[in-house]
Amino acid sequence: MESLKFEMMKYADRGDAENKKAYEKMFDDLKQMILQLRAEFEQHVSTDFASLVGRVTVLEKKLAELTAKVGKGGSGGAPIVQNNYDDELKRLAGLLSMLQNDANNMKAEIANNFNQLVNALEGKADREELKDLERRFMD
Repeated sequence: MESLKFEMMKYADRGDAENKKAYEKMFDDLKQMILQLRAEFEQHVSTDFASLVGRVTVLEKKLAELTAKVGKGGSGGAPIVQNNYDDELKRLAGLLSMLQNDANNMKAEIANNFNQLVNALEGKADREELKDLERRFMD
């Protein structure tokens, strides 16, 4: 019996060692895959960032060119005269003021209408009073 127990222990230890080796190999493979994915990700990030930097640089140059053209009048002639928009701003401010007044008036009117409705509902008879009145007329 003792020899059978010893034989079973050896068999179990051999199976444990094989499983341990298999798990270690899978773990190493996963570590390699993670390192590879990290390297690919960093490469894509750096490539995309470099591309974006290039695009921003091109846009900044175009903006500088447009600014220079607008300042010179576009055709190399006299500079463009800046339009005075103060009158338009005053007109828009007046319209905004009128709209605010209209909104305030509308709020006041709605509040007044609700007050009138509440007062009308308070003066209205309830169902019990109507039934009592009906009984008195029927008598």
